[in-house]
Amino acid sequence: MLRKIYFETPLFLGGITISEVLERLSSIGVTIALDDFGTGYVSLSHLRDHPVDCIKIDQSFVSGLGQDVGNTAIVHALVALGKSLDLDIIAEGIETEGQLDYMTAVGCDCGQGYYFSKPISAEQITEYFNQADTNRLVGAA
Repeated sequence: MLRKIYFETPLFLGGITISEVLERLSSIGVTIALDDFGTGYVSLSHLRDHPVDCIKIDQSFVSGLGQDVGNTAIVHALVALGKSLDLDIIAEGIETEGQLDYMTAVGCDCGQGYYFSKPISAEQITEYFNQADTNRLVGAA
């Protein structure tokens, strides 16, 4: 069952608007997430105009935490915006325990990145979860 759909580039659907497609998907229970939020084609109007359930904060902001005041301010603003709109928030590109701790402290719901695992095949996922430290995986996306 499809649970999430991410969109990060403009979609041209030949007469059907993206809003209509997303509304239909949402009505059957598909979770809609904005990928790479804060960069690329995704804008604030997507939060207003589409049935969005989740934002994924781009890894370029997460990687600069503690090193760049601008990244830290942007992460705080994105988390606050997401929370005020009752959206789930995923931090992309978590590579260190410090980044995980920071994102958890500011209210981020989930994280993904090499801190949890390098990319693995579908066949490897069961073994990974059987052997994984569950404390480390809490909140992993």
